[in-house]
Amino acid sequence: NLDVQLEAGTYFLTQAQSLVDIAQALTDSRNSQIVFSIIPGWRIEEVAAAIDSNRLFGFTGAEFLQVVGRGSVIDPVFAAYVGLPSGASLEGFLFPETYSLPPQITAAELRDVILEEFTTRVTPDLVSSAAAQSLSLYQAVTIASIVQRESVRTDENPLIASVYRNRLNIGMKLDADPTVQYAIGYSGGTWWPQITQADYSRVVSPYNTYLNTGLPPGPIANPSLSAIQAAINPEPSPYYFF
Repeated sequence: NLDVQLEAGTYFLTQAQSLVDIAQALTDSRNSQIVFSIIPGWRIEEVAAAIDSNRLFGFTGAEFLQVVGRGSVIDPVFAAYVGLPSGASLEGFLFPETYSLPPQITAAELRDVILEEFTTRVTPDLVSSAAAQSLSLYQAVTIASIVQRESVRTDENPLIASVYRNRLNIGMKLDADPTVQYAIGYSGGTWWPQITQADYSRVVSPYNTYLNTGLPPGPIANPSLSAIQAAINPEPSPYYFF
């Protein structure tokens, strides 16, 4: 008697399911969602790889990069809100979260869902606090992305952020290993390769904070809310080194 309980929807089925399992699944369209997670500290290429691994999306990771990468068309209201430079990618603003998405979602719609989550979670109070310190949200997220890649535990974020903010305040180079990794890019099967001391001077890039004073040109990863909060409101400390 399941025939009178079938619901219209998009269903994700497998060959391992029996006919009875399939029939029962078709009675509940609430499961007609794509569950997709962005992990804190991923760069946009890793988000794209996760899209390809999911296999439920109707678009590829490369197509997603076309709407979030450098030179893509970004909503001018969002760009103005975060201080996004012209032509910059959305690196740093793909908010880490687990999303439940409609099966028909497009690459552009996924981008919009993620950016809406960012503007919802990064509150106006945080933005105002950054502005009061002469920090644009873009700069704050750039600091947060470095903090995210340096930290192991969430509770470390405020103190790690303090060290970097203290260095910035006196014009000291950030000397942040993750910026060198970002500059190297994909190597040895990972976007975050092990680096050596020689890489500090060998990797010539505006992102290499061992060679350049101040912040890198932009975020190096997509930080969590905790890292963003820490970057804007670091724990007061006298420390310049870890």
